[in-house]
Amino acid sequence: MRIVSAFLANHVEVQNSKVFAHGAFPENWVVAEIPNAVIVGVGVVVEIEPSELGTPLTLDLVIRPVDGPELVSAHVGFQRVADDAHLANTPYYMPLAWNIPVNLTVEGPHEVALTSDDFTLDIIRFGVRLPATPL
Repeated sequence: MRIVSAFLANHVEVQNSKVFAHGAFPENWVVAEIPNAVIVGVGVVVEIEPSELGTPLTLDLVIRPVDGPELVSAHVGFQRVADDAHLANTPYYMPLAWNIPVNLTVEGPHEVALTSDDFTLDIIRFGVRLPATPL
């Protein structure tokens, strides 16, 4: 399995094997104060190899400040089965979505690490900051 796409959003969900996102790809999460509880949407599209069809797979994510302690983690197990209508030599995709409550405790760079079997597949980076002070 490999990650084809991974991104953050204000909200993300999967319907009919498609990913729908609201407020996707923020560079920064702007919060009124620190600490602050927010919902972080994470959208991921995984490509499944034909040899992995019918096999239980897992994906873990951890949100944390860069070089900081884990703020929250999530785990999902999934499985993609062969489809009679599948066109030969085309990819098998598995869209995944999380909307995770996170208590942001510091300003600065943060990351979402996506792993499987302790192997890092992708890292999504983002900043946490307070609003700019008006002049």
